[in-house]
Amino acid sequence: MDHVIGVGKNARLTERIGWELADTRAEADRHGRPARRFAEFPHATRTNWSRRRRVVAKAEHLPGKANPRFVVTSLPVDMFSACAVYGMVDRHGPESAARPQTRQSHHYVHCTSHQVNWR
Repeated sequence: MDHVIGVGKNARLTERIGWELADTRAEADRHGRPARRFAEFPHATRTNWSRRRRVVAKAEHLPGKANPRFVVTSLPVDMFSACAVYGMVDRHGPESAARPQTRQSHHYVHCTSHQVNWR
């Protein structure tokens, strides 16, 4: 069974999406509305995880503040883009994202993802 689990933001994760956060801030300031980008990357904790895992990030900028969010997932990269994973999480919560057969097939209209080579 696949999983999607929320991960608390921290300096290491936030640093990994620095460019995306800068882009969303500029876009939010320019258009006067929230902006978001999606990214994914392999990540390991310094002590708790036995291996690197797929982290999906939502770099979001709301009026006046950054709002980065992170999940770790086992959903296959070739079947679920970063945007698709967060689309499921935002609509239905992490529980439904862990059951991809029950997910809805529509996504955000504007999905910009940073892809990573997972090999």
